[in-house]
Amino acid sequence: MSSKFDYLFGTLRKAAIDYQTFQLIDSHQKNLREAAAFHAQQAVEKWLKALLIYQDQQPPRSHDIEVLLELLRPYYNEFEEPTWVRMAESLSDYGVDVRYVDEVNPRLPHEVDLAQVKQTLEAFKVIAKEKLGEHWLPE
Repeated sequence: MSSKFDYLFGTLRKAAIDYQTFQLIDSHQKNLREAAAFHAQQAVEKWLKALLIYQDQQPPRSHDIEVLLELLRPYYNEFEEPTWVRMAESLSDYGVDVRYVDEVNPRLPHEVDLAQVKQTLEAFKVIAKEKLGEHWLPE
């Protein structure tokens, strides 16, 4: 049976892959803005899930960053601040649903403000790193 810390580090490793993917796209393929935003959303989602794991909570099978923030509020009261909610809302559009098109809900490519996505990504990284302390993976 794996330990809580194996689960935590596994989640953080997956977040690191999404974060690095965002950085690569941001640095070299700015025409892939939707893909960059998707990986930013995924990294934040996994950092928030890591914070839940750290608090001995089982993360839900959800890609909704706002739901994850709500679950984290009893442990981290800063997530009550409207700024975090607004940032979560700004990334939620780039979650899994944006990657698919169907007959009922055809989507045109989103206009992605990559600078704003990056700012939000970095803000969540800072707080996750601060809260996880010594359990944060080296970069």
